[in-house]
Amino acid sequence: MNDLERSSSASFSISLAALLGIAHAAVDGSAGWMCGVLTQTLAPAEVGGLLVLYNVLAFAAQPAFGSFVDRTRCARLAVWLGMLAQVLALVLLPIHPGLAVAVAGLGSAIFHVGAGAISLLATPGRAAGIGLFAAPGVLGLAVGAALAMSGIPVRAVLIALLGGLGALLIMSKRARADETSAVTTAPARPLHESLRWHDLLIVCLFAAIALRSLVWTALNWVLQGEAGPLVLMAACAAAGKVAGGFLADLFGWRQCAVLGLGASAFLAACDGSNTIVLCLSAGCLQSATPPTVMGVFERLPARPGLTVGLSFGLVIALAGVPFAMGIGEELLDSWVRVLMLVGAAMLSWLCLTPRLLTATREWAKPPITKGSGFINRIRNVCRFSSPDSPARWRQS
Repeated sequence: MNDLERSSSASFSISLAALLGIAHAAVDGSAGWMCGVLTQTLAPAEVGGLLVLYNVLAFAAQPAFGSFVDRTRCARLAVWLGMLAQVLALVLLPIHPGLAVAVAGLGSAIFHVGAGAISLLATPGRAAGIGLFAAPGVLGLAVGAALAMSGIPVRAVLIALLGGLGALLIMSKRARADETSAVTTAPARPLHESLRWHDLLIVCLFAAIALRSLVWTALNWVLQGEAGPLVLMAACAAAGKVAGGFLADLFGWRQCAVLGLGASAFLAACDGSNTIVLCLSAGCLQSATPPTVMGVFERLPARPGLTVGLSFGLVIALAGVPFAMGIGEELLDSWVRVLMLVGAAMLSWLCLTPRLLTATREWAKPPITKGSGFINRIRNVCRFSSPDSPARWRQS
């Protein structure tokens, strides 16, 4: 491959991650709009139960769906099913709100692991791809909720947007390469072996992500009920994720993560209540997301779906438990946030040390037993290879 072809391939990979990011904004935007509508039409107790149901399905269920996507290698199909589920949820909302919330939660979980896995594999060894995918989601969620609180009916627009983006992904030749993997520099480790030897490093990375998520939840809690400031903070967070991905590739994952978390801690120490300072702190905080997720993927190179499901799903859900239980008030203090950010920075500095990161990035084929005909049939249905795909889903 010459330099021009290599540059063109990298450009298409970034474009695919950006397209998936726009789809991410539409999926999360529809969820935010539905939740906002429910708060205005149902009793507070009923709304609370539905929100808990959505968060359990949308976040806590992601690892299970991620493992299934890894095993069947159906990431692209998962993206389409997730978007289709969101359309169905929007249609069901006025008919059966509870069923609509359940469908939206499951669709969100399926979409996130599928689109996140494709983003990781389309840009191997680069944090920019996962940053472009993750960034628009938080902005879409905030804008969707703000539109609902303003009473603006956008259900038809959201359905059309999801349908159009789904059609673009179907027609995209690059999207057919959801099996893209990087050139292997070392044998891929089985999941049980990775956990046996590197479980401490993975736990530390997840602890850093959880601390960061706790701070992010606390920032949202401080500005709850203020639509304008929440949208502004979401925009800063989205910009931070995009910038963090590209800067991490330029200057190093560890440097970007530690500096972003350190800058966020400094801003929290300066003024923990000023809206502008909170928004800047959120941007610096989220700039650490792409490098830390890439650090997890380096430890689980054969499991991109599980990587996304744990990093964007289960760990974030666990970070919201203190607030859901009503014991998160202490986290609203700015100095508590500073301590958590310092802890996250120290864990990131340790876990993203280059010598501790493996160079393996191949999505290895999980072992399939003789009795798994069902899995093999799903694999054959869900794999969409084409002659123009830039890379094949490699099988070991």
